[in-house]
Amino acid sequence: MKIKGIFLLFIALIGLSSFSEAQPRHVRHHDKHHGQHHHQSRHKVKHYKRLPSGYVALPHRGVNYYYSQGYYYRPQRQGYVRVRAPHGLRVHSLPPGYRKRIYRGNPYYYRQNVYYRQASPGIYIVIGRPW
Repeated sequence: MKIKGIFLLFIALIGLSSFSEAQPRHVRHHDKHHGQHHHQSRHKVKHYKRLPSGYVALPHRGVNYYYSQGYYYRPQRQGYVRVRAPHGLRVHSLPPGYRKRIYRGNPYYYRQNVYYRQASPGIYIVIGRPW
């Protein structure tokens, strides 16, 4: 009888361990510089040795971001990596081909899933999607 109880306990422990291994794992880390949570992606990050021509430097929270041809970049080891525009980044002009949308009485501008609001004449701030 004691052996049967130990055997059942052993089977239950094996079942629980295989159940926990079968659960999908969502890796998430907190970006202390931007206050945003990011889910780890399986996409490979493309590195660039040089920035595309015509780039504009945009300092933000101690990091120089660069904008060129509709994309944002930031320095990485031995070059640059394309990134999403950080919230709060200030730009002096909207990207070519931007669209304007009025939402709750306020104008917003967007292009390639980057959203902007006008802070003052000639200054736009990158924001999260407002709608």
